[in-house]
Amino acid sequence: MASAAYWIGSATDTLIANGATAHIGSIGVMISFADVQPALEKAGVKFHEVYSSLSSDKNKGFRDARQGDYTDIIGNTLDPLAQMFTDTVTKNRSGKLSSKENVLTGKMYFAKDAKKFGLIDSIGTMDDAINFIRTNSSTSKKKNMSAIKQRTHLNAILGLTENHASTDEGVFLQDSELDTIEASMATSATLQAENERLTAENATVATLQASLDSANATIATNAIRIAELEAEVIALGNEPAGDGSAPAGAADDQGPKKNAYVDDGSQAAAQSFGIK
Repeated sequence: MASAAYWIGSATDTLIANGATAHIGSIGVMISFADVQPALEKAGVKFHEVYSSLSSDKNKGFRDARQGDYTDIIGNTLDPLAQMFTDTVTKNRSGKLSSKENVLTGKMYFAKDAKKFGLIDSIGTMDDAINFIRTNSSTSKKKNMSAIKQRTHLNAILGLTENHASTDEGVFLQDSELDTIEASMATSATLQAENERLTAENATVATLQASLDSANATIATNAIRIAELEAEVIALGNEPAGDGSAPAGAADDQGPKKNAYVDDGSQAAAQSFGIK
């Protein structure tokens, strides 16, 4: 696993070298080419290269290199690519690369040293790699469980049986999925309004029920009082009748006499003036 192959491989979570003789590294950038033009020219081939007056730097690095000057091709092509390469490996193997050995200069290492300097994680076989995946897949699922739970409602709205696809940059929805979510939100808004209306009606019903309960309590109290009065009437009806004699003092009370009047003081006043 060398050069560009290691660039790709370093992006994995775990690197397992397949045996002790595995060769790993070559983190760097180079270019090689064979200049056969002189031999062909000696054989009578004539080469022509014509550039626009506006394109004086086109293929300059290659043209200079053919003359033995590699400054341009190194500074403008190889070094920028090498910097990208080493930055990517350093990021991908963050915290794993050894500080004792500079592994970013293009050296190659057998598996033992590659593991020692943090280029790989272990040495094993294909079966070891498969077993590692099987062992750690449940852990990966647990790590992603919170994300799956967060998307449960989204999956339900979209009618998905599995978690929605996502990348490191986030979750991306298609126009049709956005339309589905928009329609669901509109339905939810309608249901919310209906729920608020029913809540208000329930409050009114609760008030009426309280009034009804109060009226029923009053009726029950009155019914008890009526029963008590009926019991008193029955008790009075069971008392013995009188002997028919008038109550004492009744003879003296003959009621108002004819032409009787009540002296309010005016009669006395009239008599004092000799008026009868």
